[in-house]
Amino acid sequence: MAARMLSPALAILLFAASLGGAAAQTYAPAYRADSLGQQALRGDKILVTGKSLPPSGAYEVIESIWAYSRWFGNKDDVIRMLREQARSLGANAIVETGTWYAPAFPRTLAPHAMGTAVRIREIELLEAMTDSSSTWE
Repeated sequence: MAARMLSPALAILLFAASLGGAAAQTYAPAYRADSLGQQALRGDKILVTGKSLPPSGAYEVIESIWAYSRWFGNKDDVIRMLREQARSLGANAIVETGTWYAPAFPRTLAPHAMGTAVRIREIELLEAMTDSSSTWE
């Protein structure tokens, strides 16, 4: 008999706990008003562009980087490899980026890419380097 009396009380208790838990676990993602250039200055994003650097500005050329895929892959894969290399070097942009297909054993053609890893220190320069062919990754 006592077990029957606890069932409705237990149901009410579980219902109340679920309501309180739902309110406590509400999540609202934080709004970030940062531009992509500001994210790149922090190191969150890397600009990949075919453009050349201007003759002057607040930037540091780190080194030339390249990547290729001997097996399966496409140009997006080698761009991803370039981006990982640039990030490991502390760069926030890859300029003069080029991709192409070239013979590679055992595939007939394999994707290749190269570019120059740079650290750009001015948000205005980063945003000026961005065009429709550029990507932020």
